[in-house]
Amino acid sequence: MFETLKLIHVLAAIIWVGGSIMAQLFALRLTAAAPAHRLGFARDLRFAASRIFVPSAIVLLGAGIWMVADSPGFAFGDPFVVIGLVAVGGSLATAIGYLIPNIGRAIELMTSGRGPEAGAVIRKVALAARAVIVILLVAVWAMVVKPGG
Repeated sequence: MFETLKLIHVLAAIIWVGGSIMAQLFALRLTAAAPAHRLGFARDLRFAASRIFVPSAIVLLGAGIWMVADSPGFAFGDPFVVIGLVAVGGSLATAIGYLIPNIGRAIELMTSGRGPEAGAVIRKVALAARAVIVILLVAVWAMVVKPGG
């Protein structure tokens, strides 16, 4: 069971972290894109965040908690587990509470012809999303290196 949970945990991390990094790389190309392309990307990003990244994060969290609970070799107080829980929990909360709603807000602004306001929202979202990626990469590092473990 542990190996199956680990596989699920790692696959969910690949989807969430890898997808988030790819989305940021695509977002960097948008500075010179036409407004219609930016709107389409924002819609696709909202879909990916709410229907792919958040569910992947929940699966990742569930599988990770299950692994720790079922394994005598791991404990919830292990530093790498604490780092992972804080990073994943904080990143998930940021995605649900800030990123996704503000992507939606930017879409509304774009569709109502308020492009400059939408651009300001998107810049803040992009900065927060990049911070989340850094936090997730710290979590990946902790899972691989297992400091204190």
